[in-house]
Amino acid sequence: MPINYAEIETFSEDFPKYKIVVKREDMIGNDVYGMYATISGIRGGKFISSIHFDYRLYLDLSNFPSEYPKIFITNLLPSQVRHINIWKERNCSRLGRSYPFLCIGSKTYKYNKISLDSTFHLLTQVLNSQNFESRAR
Repeated sequence: MPINYAEIETFSEDFPKYKIVVKREDMIGNDVYGMYATISGIRGGKFISSIHFDYRLYLDLSNFPSEYPKIFITNLLPSQVRHINIWKERNCSRLGRSYPFLCIGSKTYKYNKISLDSTFHLLTQVLNSQNFESRAR
């Protein structure tokens, strides 16, 4: 079940730092099935790196809010990924190609209710630290 455009518009106005963009091809009527956002995080790597990087993400909202969105990083080639919690590329059926993938957990990970707030809170947390116990690379 997708999210309504009005909800994304309100969230975007409240949090302009995420630079949210919804393209017409990701909408059917007022229902949004995908969106782009930018989140600042650390570049990461084997040695803890504090170099900051703006991650451009595509969020597949096809099953939102019953599941966290599938999250793809669209501004890095797989060979450029250093953050240990970003997975190798996976196919993004909505965009028709593969991108590095970011997993933020299941519905029960930290929150009882999945919302845009909880999703962006987890994205910010994951991209600004490295969990060496949950390595993707």
